[in-house]
Amino acid sequence: MGPAPGLLTDTAPPVAALALEVCQELLANGTLALAPVTVRLCRACDHMTGEVEVDHGCRACTAGAGTRTATRRLLVHDRPGGRPVLEWANFHVTWASTPAHLVNVAHNAPRRLLLSRTRAHGISLSPLGLDDMVLDPRFGLHLAVLAAAAQRGEDRPVMTLTPNAAANVAVYGAPVRRWGGMQLRYALHGRIPYDEPALRRLFEVHRVTPQLQILFTHWYLPLCVWHERAGIAPARVSSLLKFLRRVDLARPDIPENQVLAELRGSVEAGDPTSAAGMGFRIAAGVAERAKIARGPLDPKLLERLQTAGVGFSRADTLWIIEYAKPGAPLAWLEKGNVKSGQIHTLFRHAGEFAKAGVRVEDIPALLKKALTEGTLLGTQGSTRLVYEVVFNGKSQRVAIDVSSNGFVIGANPA
Repeated sequence: MGPAPGLLTDTAPPVAALALEVCQELLANGTLALAPVTVRLCRACDHMTGEVEVDHGCRACTAGAGTRTATRRLLVHDRPGGRPVLEWANFHVTWASTPAHLVNVAHNAPRRLLLSRTRAHGISLSPLGLDDMVLDPRFGLHLAVLAAAAQRGEDRPVMTLTPNAAANVAVYGAPVRRWGGMQLRYALHGRIPYDEPALRRLFEVHRVTPQLQILFTHWYLPLCVWHERAGIAPARVSSLLKFLRRVDLARPDIPENQVLAELRGSVEAGDPTSAAGMGFRIAAGVAERAKIARGPLDPKLLERLQTAGVGFSRADTLWIIEYAKPGAPLAWLEKGNVKSGQIHTLFRHAGEFAKAGVRVEDIPALLKKALTEGTLLGTQGSTRLVYEVVFNGKSQRVAIDVSSNGFVIGANPA
C-alpha cells in the first residue's frame, strides 16, 4: 500500500464496522471465544489491570487502592500450539535477515491473549454482549490497517513500526494477518529524531521552504529510518536535510504519475533507500531520459572516433562534437556512471547547476555549447577548463573536465 494522505484510527466508523464483522466471523469459526477469565480489578474504579498472575497496579486512576480478583467474561484468542507467532514471511523486505531477537520476544507472549479491555476509548464490544468493554488497541491497530487497505482496494498492506513496538503488538495480529484476501506484513524502522526546536533552526539556516519541510518530516525521515532500524542520530539530520534540499533544487520536470510509479515500484520491491543510493538513482534516471531524448548523432564523427581506436559506448553517447583540444580532435559526453560522465555530473553538481538557473535536463546542451561556442577563461584545478557562454539568454560559466581522448569526465558551474 503506497503512502497516502489521511488519518484513520481504530475508533473510526469504517474500522469499528470491520472490527465487529471480523470478531463475529472469528467467533463463529472458533478462532476467538467469549470465555470466563479470572483477572485483577482496581478496588477503586473497577478498571481491569490484567490477569491474576501479576499485579500491575491501576493506571486508570491514582487512588492506589490496590486490586482484587474477579471473574469476567472476555473476548480471548488461544494461540494454537506448534505454530510460530512471527516468521520470515510476516516482514516486508523479505530478502533481509529475520530479526531473530524480535521473533524470540514475540514467542514469549502468553498462549491466551485477552482482546477486550476496560478503557475509556476504543471500539465498543457491546454488540458482542461485553458491556463497558472495548477491543484491545493492539488488535484494533491491525484492523485499522486492514480497513485503510480495503478502502483503497489494496491486498498487501504494510504496517510500519519500531522493533520494540512490533515485539508487543505483532502477536495480536496473528488472527487477522490474512483476512478477506489481504496479507498484512510489518516493515520495521528505527527511531525518528523529531526535535522540533532543532528542526526549526535547521530549516531557518538552510532556508527550507514550507513544502520541503513537510516533505522532510513526513516522508523523507520516515523513509530513512525504514532503512536504518537502529534509528538516526540527531547529528545526522542536518546532512540528510541538505541532501534532500539539493535533490529538490535539481528536481527534473517529470510527470507526477511517472514519479509516483517509480516510487511505488521501489516500495513494492522492498528497497530500503539510502540517501546516496537515492541520489544515484535520480541521477541515473535523469541521464537515461537525456539519452532517450537525444538528437541524431553525426555518423561521420562516430566513425572517426571508432577508427581512432577509442573505447566508447555508441548507445550511451549523448552528443559528439569536433573539439580543438590538442590530441583530442573530438569530444563526446556519455551517460556514464557515478565516477564519470553525465551521471557523475548530476550526482555531484546537479544542485549547483540548479542554483545557477540551469535545469538538469539542459546540462548536456550547456556543456556542448560551452565547448563549441564558449570563451575559454582559464582553468579550475589542474584539469577542468572554465568556459563562459550565453545559454538560454543568460551568461554561464562552467568548468569542464575533458580527458586526453576527448571523453567528458565531468563538469560543474564555475
